[in-house]
Amino acid sequence: MRVLAYRDWHSQVVWWVFRVDAPTWRRFLRLVRPLMEQATLIAAHDPRQDAYLLGLPEAFHGVFFQQVYEQIQGDEVGRLHHAYDDIEPLWHEMRARWEALQTVEFVLPTPHGDLVVGPERPLWMGIVNLTPDSFYPGSRAPDVDQAVRLALALYQEGADIIDLGGQSTRPGSADLSPEDEWKRVEPVLQALRPLLPIPISIDTFYARVADRAIQLGADLINDVTAGTHDPDMFRVARFHGVPIVLMHYYERIRPMPKEPVYENVAWDVVRFLRQRIEAALQAGVRLEQIVVDPGIGFGKKPEHNLQLIRHLGLLQSLGRPILVGPSRKSFMAYAHAGGPEDRLEGTLAACVWAWMAGARIFRVHDVWPLRKGLAVWLAIQRARYDPSMPWNLRGWL
Repeated sequence: MRVLAYRDWHSQVVWWVFRVDAPTWRRFLRLVRPLMEQATLIAAHDPRQDAYLLGLPEAFHGVFFQQVYEQIQGDEVGRLHHAYDDIEPLWHEMRARWEALQTVEFVLPTPHGDLVVGPERPLWMGIVNLTPDSFYPGSRAPDVDQAVRLALALYQEGADIIDLGGQSTRPGSADLSPEDEWKRVEPVLQALRPLLPIPISIDTFYARVADRAIQLGADLINDVTAGTHDPDMFRVARFHGVPIVLMHYYERIRPMPKEPVYENVAWDVVRFLRQRIEAALQAGVRLEQIVVDPGIGFGKKPEHNLQLIRHLGLLQSLGRPILVGPSRKSFMAYAHAGGPEDRLEGTLAACVWAWMAGARIFRVHDVWPLRKGLAVWLAIQRARYDPSMPWNLRGWL
């Protein structure tokens, strides 16, 4: 194993690059897992060169280095090499690739306008549930008039996409057939499409529903099973050439597991999504069509969701736009009491953290307040550094 670490004083992140074969890397991760779960990690992977890039906070660097050194020098996973001649160019290459990833723009072409996913502004996906049993009452629109009013209101608030869902995926919800789901979706989509100038997403795991919805004017597929429930879903995405969201879930959607077990939730999610991307590509879906979603709340305990959001940056190693849907979900009760109606502020906190970790598309119930909150964060983040500011402000406070 060859290792090189570099301290970035500006961002206060220490970057590590490892050159090691995949089986040894997995053994190494198991050894340092307790430390990695405590740190905010971001990562990239180059399978052609057996290279891995990790970034972690500078404050955590000392204890991480000690653990890394002890594990490697203890011949648990091989000996640490101090000859950096062959790895320093690789470090610079991967670091440059990471920096480029922070400025890259993904373009998702849709029939109703390209969606540009990049570092300048987030994209907001407004939720319209055509169901009577979704967990948040504010998103329920079980009749056509309600659904159209809600969708247009979200558009006025600044939504870039409207996401229509014909059946609830909350724990304990009933499973609808494709025909019953389509009966909910069809009249709303027919009424809404002429009124809405922005793309519409169809939230379904049925290929037949997705196919009919696209023919009727939908622009994206949002599949919470990442194409595993219906093997024809990738065929539909390939045929129509529309973007498709691949979401992580644990084992099954219904009944949702109550005691999910992860070796490491963030790495497990990355592994699953990488496999689903490969499956989609093999089925003929183009890479530029794919968006990834970590599946917050789907087969995960509250602590899993918090860990996943904290380490969300690992998903950037997949090289695709990241969509997150933390909106008003129950993991927030881990931090404070209250039901879905009390979780707007928690949703904003999750969205801010997710933005910092690389998420660019946010599936939410409340577009306007979250847009305002994240806009302030972006303004602070982009404020120019003023070298005239004194380092010691104690006398000023």
